[in-house]
Order: sequence, then structure tokens, then C-alpha cells
Amino acid sequence: MGLKIEYDLDLAQPTRALNALSDIDKQQLAEDIGELLLEETLFNFEKEQSPTGEKWTQSQRAADGGKTLQDFGHLRDSIVYLASSDGVEIGSALVYAAIHQFGGNAGRNNSVEIEARPFLGLNDSLETEIGEMVTDAYEQALKGN
Repeated sequence: MGLKIEYDLDLAQPTRALNALSDIDKQQLAEDIGELLLEETLFNFEKEQSPTGEKWTQSQRAADGGKTLQDFGHLRDSIVYLASSDGVEIGSALVYAAIHQFGGNAGRNNSVEIEARPFLGLNDSLETEIGEMVTDAYEQALKGN
């Protein structure tokens, strides 16, 4: 005679939890995160600072009474986000956006050096807030709300 041990697994509760998690409206979550990122980016333009709070080097426009990177506001106004159930992207389609974000040489024969004035990005507080948004969405799904 042999030895036989049987154990029945009740997978109903874990199955319900997994189903609840798969029902999260990831598109809406991405939209909410996109709105937050857009709001924070526009705040960076308003305060003339990087996402981490470092002040941008003042431009000639700002020295003449305007605001850095905001001569006509085209760059600021071009910031958009694209949200999907896979995530969210934020940026600008303007060809000169990257040179202002990262800095580099521009102009005829790359003779003008443009200092980086980052306007897109995350900081610790924003990362925490996004993490809390995701955690809240999952907790609500598990509670059945």
C-alpha cells in the first residue's frame, strides 16, 4: 500500500481578486496620470524651473521683461500627452523642444550653445503621487468599487 495525500485548493478568492485587477480601467488611470503630468509641466513653465525645482538660466527674453522659453508660448502650448491602456507619454512635437530640454548646439554651423532648460520629467514628489494613484486604483478594484 502506498500513501496518498489530497489537498483541495479553493481558488475562488484569488480568482476573484485577479479578475478584479484585470477590470481596472487602465485607460482612465493613464488619462489621470497624463493630466497630472501636463499640469506639472505647465507649472514648470510658469515658475521657469525644471521638474526638480532648479531655476532655468534666464534668457534674453526674460531679461527684457518676458519669461524664459515663453516668447510667444508656442513650446508651452505644444505640450500634450497620449494616454492608452499601456501607459502615458508626454512631450512636444516641435522640432526645437529637444534642444531646450537637453541643451546643445544650434544655429548656423551649430555656433550657438543652448543651455538645457528641462521642462519635462519627474521629481520624487510626482513619482510618489503617481505611485499612490496606481495603488489607489488597484486597492479600489480589490475592494470591488
